[in-house]
Amino acid sequence: MEESRLIKYEIDENGYIVRSYNPDDSNIPDGVVDAWEGSGFFKPRYNREQGQWVEGAAQEEIDEILKGTNLIDEPVSEVEQLKEQVLDLQRVCNVLMANQSQ
Repeated sequence: MEESRLIKYEIDENGYIVRSYNPDDSNIPDGVVDAWEGSGFFKPRYNREQGQWVEGAAQEEIDEILKGTNLIDEPVSEVEQLKEQVLDLQRVCNVLMANQSQ
């Protein structure tokens, strides 16, 4: 069976991303983990015990990020829309590549 084609992440001792690797990279070290699937996180953190990605930001941090943001009244900029579309496409590509290797 082929190795997963998902982007790989090197993580620190707390589970936070240190570096990312393209799946075709020939010098990927041991211990890297696959990218997360689904919704994005404010501060992604890999929980080694659970073997999955979790939200690493405290609620206070999330509130601070969202502070002053009125998602209903303020239109989303074209740049932000494009960023979201790129992330959505990356997630779809990751799933397709993972399924192709199975």
